[in-house]
Amino acid sequence: MATDLAKGANAPLPTGKVVIAVAHAGPDTDLSALQLTAAGKVRNDDDFVFYGQPKSPEGAVSYRNKANQDGGYLHEMEVDLAAVPAAIEKIAVTLTIDPTTPATFSSVLGLAMSISEAAGAELVQIIPEGSTESALILAELYRRNGAWKVRHVAQGFNNGLRGIATSFGVTVEADAATTATPPQAVPPAASKAPTPPPAPAPAAAKPTINLDKPAPVGKVNLTKGNKISIAKGAVITATGGWDNTWGKLDYDLFCHIAYTDGTREVVNFDKLVSKNGSVRHSGDLKSGGAQEQITVKMTDDIACVGFSFYSARENGTGSFANAHARVSLDNGEGSTVTLGVSEMSVDARKYTLYFGTVINRGAHKVEVVAHEEYSSRNSERQALLNKDGTHKMDAGPENRYK
Repeated sequence: MATDLAKGANAPLPTGKVVIAVAHAGPDTDLSALQLTAAGKVRNDDDFVFYGQPKSPEGAVSYRNKANQDGGYLHEMEVDLAAVPAAIEKIAVTLTIDPTTPATFSSVLGLAMSISEAAGAELVQIIPEGSTESALILAELYRRNGAWKVRHVAQGFNNGLRGIATSFGVTVEADAATTATPPQAVPPAASKAPTPPPAPAPAAAKPTINLDKPAPVGKVNLTKGNKISIAKGAVITATGGWDNTWGKLDYDLFCHIAYTDGTREVVNFDKLVSKNGSVRHSGDLKSGGAQEQITVKMTDDIACVGFSFYSARENGTGSFANAHARVSLDNGEGSTVTLGVSEMSVDARKYTLYFGTVINRGAHKVEVVAHEEYSSRNSERQALLNKDGTHKMDAGPENRYK
């Protein structure tokens, strides 16, 4: 049975892997963690784990997930307490709101944090409360006499994620407005003087943490040859739809996966889950107007994914254009990109339409590229996706009929 921790109370934790989950309704938030020394500061910027830097150097702390759930948000983070470096005395778990918005923690509803064993058994439940601040230290995981404990903190900060990070010693990249060089007055002409020796080269600037995330783009229809960058989001949901003019027409949504190690995989009606569990198909649907869905977590081992529609000739003929075939990509963070048919091909003997590719562009963004390419006439072969984001039609394996 889980222990309910009041503010200031503590409880023991097992020295192993634990999962931190934070759920709430209301405004968007970001979960982060900081590995701190006995001095209460990070050793360096690598000890800061957040959406832009999802894993600590040794892998002890990792940002797992952020998803929309029941009108709110669910965040997850994993901590392997056995792998935390000896120099780290505690881990601060924080939740923040963008301070450029009017929202504060007074508008965050139903905030709850839990810590569970990796196997799923819940150990601790915390109900933090905030008010007018834009950042909260929810809890601290800390060492005591060689064992690990957790304390309910609920301490507020201002200035959101930047305020939390800088207070613990993280060097955060300054806003453009604060780093711009002010205009300089032009000095009056002076008499010619000996040329001074050149000044020594300035020391290399210390790398800084960038907190920027791609802004939400709303709803965008992306046509062939165009691309757009959006926030990666914890989960990207691809929804394929079509209008069934002919009654029997049945399209199947495919997700082509290219891994960073050069291997490939396809998730479709024949294989509903990828080998790493990051890509999942909702199941085959056989009616027009229906919407097949595939969810994708763009994990570090995935270089890119591509989406296509396939219709075996036995499923009935009819062009992708007349059926208004499309796939919409929703990142769960205010951006929905729809890839459809703009060339209006009416060739009913082309059985595969490759909509486009989503390329992993680091910790917090992806690039969506619209391709709208068709298979050769009467070809039942899949497209082949490469880890560099390129693809080739009719180069993959032959599709299995259902």
